[in-house]
Amino acid sequence: MTGKYHKRTAFIFITYFLCTLCFAQVVKTPFPIKSLSWSKNDEAFSLSEGDNIFLRDSNTYELLDSLNVKDVAQFTFSTEGKKQVLLTVSKSGLFSVYNLADIDGKLRLVSDKPYFSRELSGRQEVTQVAFSQNSDFIALALKDNTIDLFFKLRISRQAYKNKLTGHWSDICNLGFSKDSKYLASTAKDGTVIVWDCGTLNQKMIIKNIFMKNKVPAVFAGSSKLICCHNETSFTVYNLDGEEQLTINTLHPIKKIKPMLNSRYISLLSDKNEIEIYDIIDNKWIGYIPQCSAAPVTDYEFNSDCHYILIGAEDGCVYKFVLSEVLLHPNEKPKVILKPTTQVNKSNSPRAVIEGRNSFIISAGAAYLQNPFVFGLNLDAQFRYRKNLEPFFTGIGLEGQLGFSKKEETKKFQFNGENFKDLNILSGTLYIPFGVQFSPKSNDFNLLFIGKGGFRIAELALLSNSRYIISDYETTYFVSGGAGFVYKFFETTLNLEYDGIGKLSPTLYAGFNFRMG
Repeated sequence: MTGKYHKRTAFIFITYFLCTLCFAQVVKTPFPIKSLSWSKNDEAFSLSEGDNIFLRDSNTYELLDSLNVKDVAQFTFSTEGKKQVLLTVSKSGLFSVYNLADIDGKLRLVSDKPYFSRELSGRQEVTQVAFSQNSDFIALALKDNTIDLFFKLRISRQAYKNKLTGHWSDICNLGFSKDSKYLASTAKDGTVIVWDCGTLNQKMIIKNIFMKNKVPAVFAGSSKLICCHNETSFTVYNLDGEEQLTINTLHPIKKIKPMLNSRYISLLSDKNEIEIYDIIDNKWIGYIPQCSAAPVTDYEFNSDCHYILIGAEDGCVYKFVLSEVLLHPNEKPKVILKPTTQVNKSNSPRAVIEGRNSFIISAGAAYLQNPFVFGLNLDAQFRYRKNLEPFFTGIGLEGQLGFSKKEETKKFQFNGENFKDLNILSGTLYIPFGVQFSPKSNDFNLLFIGKGGFRIAELALLSNSRYIISDYETTYFVSGGAGFVYKFFETTLNLEYDGIGKLSPTLYAGFNFRMG
């Protein structure tokens, strides 16, 4: 009875631990999560689903307040002097400011009525909205492909309005730099324009960014712009329009967000994983594994990136301590990062090695020791490198047929009968290991490979009337070599050694089939 009680207690404790720590589900709503936001001192967070915005305590997850804003397009916490406010904009262009206050030790709405509101869009339909970090600016993209930029909305009802024109297709995103000096607008045709909010001039234009995944350009800090280069890669630009770096993540990118400063950025992959990159030292920092079976719709770090909120399409919101859920490269490496060649803007970026497993089938020719002349090899090999790149290991199987010198064959007799041929047959089971990396592009890789295993060998003698095969012998097998892989073709030059044939230089050529 006592044993059963302890088992039941352990089961309940383990279940509680997994549910509270591993999954860390904060709240479940009946609607998909649209967006998330942290308050300025991180004591609360808000989330939106449908026409509702909910305010929750970030420690107890208690529901503090709710707000109904029809067709809410954007919301964020901000400050006016020493007090906090909640800014909202609807899809119709109604801008509202709600006062927040500390009531009974909790951050709550002073009233569900805004203390200030203004219709911004006139009769134009609003397609995108963005707030600057200091809340001095608000930008509205309109249906006619123009942008209305408002200044000092948080202070004065007499806000300054400026019209920005330059796009020829629908604007799908707006975003301000961290210092609020610049605004980036991304259009569906792949054009990104960076606007100077002070002079209203175009700071730079980038054309033909990858927009199939609908991932817009975002600022990293105040001096860098991040754009998708293709489905799995992003490029870092300075504000002069010069490419600084291109990184291939090896997974389709769904969302990109900056972190802390211009050094780190995060992205959401199609695997529902959030990856973090250091774009100064060109390093992959790590990733947050998938926490929900439903697609992730939004995520937000708090002010010092100690916590992260993750919202999903099934209405769940998760809160994690970043250091507890972040898996580092040595736990699951994915990519090798290489800086972009910066001779001119037309240069293509250096690609990274894609971490794919491989199946290799090749034929080889070996120089054998006396009395044999040469051998023909047939080799099949599987290399596992998906989570090890640029290193690999695996398993291989090789067969060899060796041919002797004619004058040596004549020395063999059986019952007075001479033999015409003397051959050696061998089969080798081995483990390959080594490194494969790309100095310039994915099409051409250098390869350094070692092998270790055991070999079974036997002699075969052929006369006019009989064929005799000797008893087999088992011995060790080691090999080392180097070569290259070009697309699907692979060749290596190896020095191989075993206890029977001794040292034999061998040249292999064959096909390298990449697997998922």
